[in-house]
Amino acid sequence: MNWTRRTLVFVNDPLPIGREHTGAIVGLDRGCAHTLATSDNRFLDLPKQRLERIDREIRRRQKTQARRVNMSGKTVREYRRNPSRTYERTGREISRLYAKAHRIIDDWQHKTTSMLVREYDLIVLEDLNLQGMSRKAKAKPDPDRPGAYLHNGQSAKRGLNHALRSAGLAGIVEKLEYKTRLTGQNRLILVNPAYTSQTCSKCGHCAKENRESQADFECVRCHARMNADLNAARNILDRGLNHPIGLDEAEHARTESDIPTAYSSRGASALTCGTSTR
Repeated sequence: MNWTRRTLVFVNDPLPIGREHTGAIVGLDRGCAHTLATSDNRFLDLPKQRLERIDREIRRRQKTQARRVNMSGKTVREYRRNPSRTYERTGREISRLYAKAHRIIDDWQHKTTSMLVREYDLIVLEDLNLQGMSRKAKAKPDPDRPGAYLHNGQSAKRGLNHALRSAGLAGIVEKLEYKTRLTGQNRLILVNPAYTSQTCSKCGHCAKENRESQADFECVRCHARMNADLNAARNILDRGLNHPIGLDEAEHARTESDIPTAYSSRGASALTCGTSTR
């Protein structure tokens, strides 16, 4: 209960998700351009237009607050000790907008993860170190100028950090973990993400030159072309199948009478990829 915001929250244990055995398997690549890319050639994205509109409103109100501070001739710390009513009202509006964006992301994640748990028996994800990815870049002192620093790419990384926070990638894993436990029929495997974006899912050749850009992938050996995120998702699935748990799950699926149809419709292309040289 929060008397300040006049809210009352009820908490209940999540119910098991009703599903039937499908025999389908999938690898998921998480990213900023596409929230999720699947090994069976699908993109699952957050409602980015809605979130971008909210983000623009937040920035507009933040600029309004900054102008009030500048006009006062005080520092931000001094102004916040005795702010104007308009400044405080704008701050409450910003908080509500942040909460709205969080609810949109949380709702999308719940619906998407529930859909994944219903459709796939085996889900493979990359085990990303999101905290390390969003860590601030280290300063580079200039050896020729004491007290000065060289360019360390922090400006570009600030944009990446903002995109990572907006995507809410950690929440996807958390929801998949407890939902797969609730069903008792699914398996969730986290695999090492190293070089999944540089390795060809067709021939297994790994090279930095394979990744032409964020979206384009072309193998320099076999010249296979595809979306880079979809290629990474297939590599992630391949690593999951090479995992002891993944092998047991795939072998169990092959013994089921309804599996051939399920595999042919979901993830079959990833199963026929060449062996990687990882």
